[in-house]
Amino acid sequence: MKLAAEKYVLMYAHQHAIASRILRISNAYGPGQSTTRGQGAVAVFLGHHLAGQQIEIFGDGSVVRDFVYVEDIAAVVAQLLGRRDAPAVLNLGAGVGTSMNELLDLVEHVVGRGPMSPTAPDDPSTSAVSCSISSASSRRSTSSRARLPTASLRHGHTCARTRPARSSTT
Repeated sequence: MKLAAEKYVLMYAHQHAIASRILRISNAYGPGQSTTRGQGAVAVFLGHHLAGQQIEIFGDGSVVRDFVYVEDIAAVVAQLLGRRDAPAVLNLGAGVGTSMNELLDLVEHVVGRGPMSPTAPDDPSTSAVSCSISSASSRRSTSSRARLPTASLRHGHTCARTRPARSSTT
């Protein structure tokens, strides 16, 4: 579905001679992200841990994801505005993979509370999947002064913890 939407955007841009850019953003996180919607592992893990709720990790926790801080995404978007020399489709991630187990350890460290044993529902579809995005094309497509990405997951966790999250209705 996402690929079809990208093709439509590119076709429309070509037919009407307008500039377009598609950013394939990995797992974004940051201040203001809802901790109660069940989407966005960083926010959900923080919210559950702070509330003393059980954290649910599917599989054995070895699944790897690439988490990118929202301010880094904004910096890339700002640098791409008005540029015609960047590719039409750009993958945007931190370029660093973090397993769900590592994310849980980081949350425990940032929150300052001892280990929470996650529940592990059996879901074979998630146990061997791994995803991290190379940011090399992003670096080539933005100026040499790009903030790409600058926030470590630890820094982003600390920032997300110090700013209020949105309620589940926003």
